[in-house]
Amino acid sequence: MIKSVEEVLNNMQIQRPMPTGMKFLDEHLGGLYPGEITVICGDANDGKTALMIKMIHRLVFDEDIPVLMVLNKTSEQSFLSCMAAYYSNVFCKDVQELIINDSDVKTYWQLLRTKPLYFASESILDEEWAGSMKEEVSNKGIKVVFLEQASYMQSLLNNKKRAGLALKNLAKELQVAVVA
Repeated sequence: MIKSVEEVLNNMQIQRPMPTGMKFLDEHLGGLYPGEITVICGDANDGKTALMIKMIHRLVFDEDIPVLMVLNKTSEQSFLSCMAAYYSNVFCKDVQELIINDSDVKTYWQLLRTKPLYFASESILDEEWAGSMKEEVSNKGIKVVFLEQASYMQSLLNNKKRAGLALKNLAKELQVAVVA
């Protein structure tokens, strides 16, 4: 009896990738893979944060997938402002005035607060943080962890391979997709 690929994958308990919602990435990468790290690289103002915001928006709004955003230099308020800016097609720096004056943005902002989007702001190399991350992932059913770029890159620069390997092991153990 010939089994379908889907049946074989289900029997092997291999988790399928989560689509990013961006055709080019999904066609070439397949999506975000549980247990793997996807690193977004580029020069300043190349759109790395915009890409992450678009992925987060799609995952929490369209798929209702729980996401953890680990911030290093950005506050939760600022990040949410950038998400509202993305929704409104304005620059992040202009969104505070927009929120005050635009009822659609206010509605989006309130809706964001009801979605499965969680925040943490600890260092990725702190062992206590790794333990609390495990609890967060387990308790909230988090499937994707996004790291603010500066946090991940600084950790790699300071500790070379150790930070990347620790993060890779954590992603694999927790079976979450990590985007840095």
